[in-house]
Amino acid sequence: MSLTPIEHEQLMRDCTAEPIIVAVDDPAGSKYTATIPAGRIADMIVNAAEGGSNYWCEITGRETLDYSNLVMEGNSTLTVTDHETEEGVIGFILDAAKCAKGVQIMAEKYPQHFHNLVNENDDAETADVFLQCAIFGELIYG
Repeated sequence: MSLTPIEHEQLMRDCTAEPIIVAVDDPAGSKYTATIPAGRIADMIVNAAEGGSNYWCEITGRETLDYSNLVMEGNSTLTVTDHETEEGVIGFILDAAKCAKGVQIMAEKYPQHFHNLVNENDDAETADVFLQCAIFGELIYG
């Protein structure tokens, strides 16, 4: 199920969590901070669940589109089940702290995907990179 434009706007509006502040080194060598609204991260969670990451995992615990907002607000968690690992099926918990860590790792290791997130030029691949950074701290798949 993909988000309609109206559902997307509602998701962004409804998230009341604090934004994530990320320290960024740009290619020119200067440093700055980027403020990522929690609604953008909630959007990444939904995009990963709906197709960006479903080739390697299943995201459960999400009853409605608003569930990703609850994660960012610190009121809940999601379970990310990796079904591609050699060790068998492994579950991971996704919470607001891991989301913040994932965004920081994106900024440090995968700046193109980070800039796509910041500039709202993201797609399913961006959401997948975000989720893998949040769960593993790096890209494992794709």
